[in-house]
Amino acid sequence: MDEAWKKARRNELWDAYVLKVPDVDPPAGAPDRTMQAVAMLRTLRLLHEEAVNANDKDQATHTAARGRMVLQLLTLEFGEWLLDAFELSRRLTHASDWEECERVALSFLLQIHEELGPHPHRPSIDPVSILVPRWLLRKLAGALEALNDGEVQGMLRPSVVGRHGDAWSWDKMRAGALDHVAFLHGQGQTKKMAQQRVAARMNIPAATLRDWERDATLKRGYEAAYEAGKLKIVFEDDPRYAEGDGNSVDSAALARLIQFKSEPSLADFGQSYRVRFGARHNPG
Repeated sequence: MDEAWKKARRNELWDAYVLKVPDVDPPAGAPDRTMQAVAMLRTLRLLHEEAVNANDKDQATHTAARGRMVLQLLTLEFGEWLLDAFELSRRLTHASDWEECERVALSFLLQIHEELGPHPHRPSIDPVSILVPRWLLRKLAGALEALNDGEVQGMLRPSVVGRHGDAWSWDKMRAGALDHVAFLHGQGQTKKMAQQRVAARMNIPAATLRDWERDATLKRGYEAAYEAGKLKIVFEDDPRYAEGDGNSVDSAALARLIQFKSEPSLADFGQSYRVRFGARHNPG
């Protein structure tokens, strides 16, 4: 499909959903169609709220579907350059640039959206609006559909690196254990004591944690967890620290501290590890 055909079809959608909508009053004062789309979204949201309050499920469903279409059209006004700006050597909008590397493209796409915004504010961006090229959307949808028939397509097939089973989950929990050590250490406990506390909860030797520390891939979050522990003490002493007093905090440390508060406690983490992976250390 050439660009002229795509543009013509998009213009038809703009007319149908934004510019020439018979049952919705056109927004006034919009200088261009992007602003008119924003105004239309506001109008549709009000109509949706009215439908919900009136328990009109059909109208609520209809206005939400129309709103998604308007948002999609608005996104298309900017979407292509927003995607291609991230990596100029490979264009996410061109499938040919990612042949046999579809999973890399998908992981890259998810990463740039997951890491959008300052660390402490990221949890507030929920749900996340993700720009996905249609070729990648179709590829992923097909791969997921194939799973229902027992077929594992390339982009979802595990890498052959000598590992199997729940290796990824084990790595995540091992990294989490080291993060707990760093968090306690940052709060003033000696590293040895922190290792002993975490190991006791997991029912593993403290030496195992020291062995894990030699794996750099498991320590990617260690520094942020350590700084989060230090920040926890700061906030316990002064809950309003850095609120207009001229001080500042590291955004990564603050984000990790917020994350620690929402995660299971060390006791619950240790129990989860024992249930899932305890047999690796205590086969009997």
